[in-house]
Amino acid sequence: MCGLKKGIANDAITETAAAIAACGFIEIAEHLKELGKESEAETYMQAALKLLKALADNRCNWDTEIDNLLEKCTAAYHDANH
Repeated sequence: MCGLKKGIANDAITETAAAIAACGFIEIAEHLKELGKESEAETYMQAALKLLKALADNRCNWDTEIDNLLEKCTAAYHDANH
């Protein structure tokens, strides 16, 4: 994935997108499960878990003295400072 705004690291966008996508996959999985589509729900849940595991293994800071858990992300894409 590439950054569209000069000066923003590609990783900041990629990690943020992965976290958001994982959340969406979990939502989809829950709704599919309610509809009785267990196999499809499991596919989405596994995709979410794969994304979250990659983030946990590569981009999380588990230091209890730091507020943020996920590093190198941005919630303010259009702001000058990230």
